[in-house]
Amino acid sequence: MQIAFALFLIVIIWVAYKTDLVLLFAVSRIGQLLFFIFIVIRLIKQTATAKNVDVRVIADSINGYLLVGVIYSIVVYSIVRFQPEAFHFPDGDNSNEGVIMSKMFYYTFVTYTSTGYGDITPVLPGVRSFATLISATGQLYIAIIIALLVGKFASGKAQN
Repeated sequence: MQIAFALFLIVIIWVAYKTDLVLLFAVSRIGQLLFFIFIVIRLIKQTATAKNVDVRVIADSINGYLLVGVIYSIVVYSIVRFQPEAFHFPDGDNSNEGVIMSKMFYYTFVTYTSTGYGDITPVLPGVRSFATLISATGQLYIAIIIALLVGKFASGKAQN
């Protein structure tokens, strides 16, 4: 089922880019979000239900963290696609869609990790609030998952 959904999603994304239909683009982004959210939930469940901390559990937690960043990047890119004035770009070159996507990945991960260089800034109030959510989520994910992993590791050591 998951593979069929992924293949269907790939076709929808390809058709959306080839035809440049706004509605199909929106449907493809929603499908991408649902797919990545499903994967993140599965990774977090696997991390939470693991009996011991091993390389797989650590890799699952890292992948979950990175995929949450990808989810936020898709949302931020969609915002820019539908509201180009939502962000201020220092160089002003927003003509190439690939450039915009790479800038949105950069912006999202800089915000998500709370590095905050400030070269790309949210302008609209709703987008500023969303930036705060991105930053808080990044910090909470790290705190909760690290606490979970340390707790599992400590309980594993106590049992030995």
